[in-house]
Amino acid sequence: MLTLGVPDMILAVLRPALPLALVLLMGFGPCETEAQTPPAAPPPGPAAPAGGTQPKPAARRAPSAAVRPTLTVEVTDPAGAAVPSVSVHVDGAVERSGRTGEDGVVRFTGLRSGAYRLRFEREGFVRLERDVTLSTRQATVDVVLTPAPPPPAAPPAPPPTTTAPAEAPRSVGEPTALEVPAFVEQNLLGREPQKTSVVGCTGYATSRVLQVRDPLRDQRREDADETLYVVAGEADLNMAGRAGVIEAGTLVVVPRGTTYSLSRKGRNPVVLLSVVSGPPCPGAK
Repeated sequence: MLTLGVPDMILAVLRPALPLALVLLMGFGPCETEAQTPPAAPPPGPAAPAGGTQPKPAARRAPSAAVRPTLTVEVTDPAGAAVPSVSVHVDGAVERSGRTGEDGVVRFTGLRSGAYRLRFEREGFVRLERDVTLSTRQATVDVVLTPAPPPPAAPPAPPPTTTAPAEAPRSVGEPTALEVPAFVEQNLLGREPQKTSVVGCTGYATSRVLQVRDPLRDQRREDADETLYVVAGEADLNMAGRAGVIEAGTLVVVPRGTTYSLSRKGRNPVVLLSVVSGPPCPGAK
């Protein structure tokens, strides 16, 4: 008795049908069990150059730095000649300082657009300030400096002062006491037109008794003051253009430099006491 295992039994059953199964498989080809989705196509791009090298992306350009304005300053005098060595100070968004060259020109670079005040200084010229506004890359400013007026002339030197020599001390003089009416009775005029008698003498004054018959014309003392006292009689007095009558008991003060004239009235002479003060008495010791 032949005993077969289970695998052998299956093969025995299927063996007669194997040739038909092979024919069917060859006629129908492989079966598609699941549809496959093709990969998405890449987005269109620039064609690759020959040789297969891929182009590099273009590099970005860096933004260019802003160009700052340049200020050119030219300084001349009223005649148009260049003024060198002028101190120029620029005050504004940017501060700069410089000095003009022999051509009177100075340049300031690296400024910013905006308002500026320029100050110009040089010895011998009037100080000047100018306002400017910069809005372009290049700007030029023409400035005319006015020469400063000359300093005032120094006043002339005063003339040298001469010191007067010290005056020698004057004598005090001798004290005097006199009764004028009694003195006149003892020293009458007589027929003379005038009579002068010195009755007191010091280093600073002269006292006299005057007896006047004929007029005294244009009496004047430049260096002395005179005091007149009428002792007796009456007279017309004209002093500094003013006329009047003087009589006994009248006191008259005549400042130095003043002119006076005197003429008696009546028959009797005029008696006066005169004190001249200032110069020393001629007879003083």
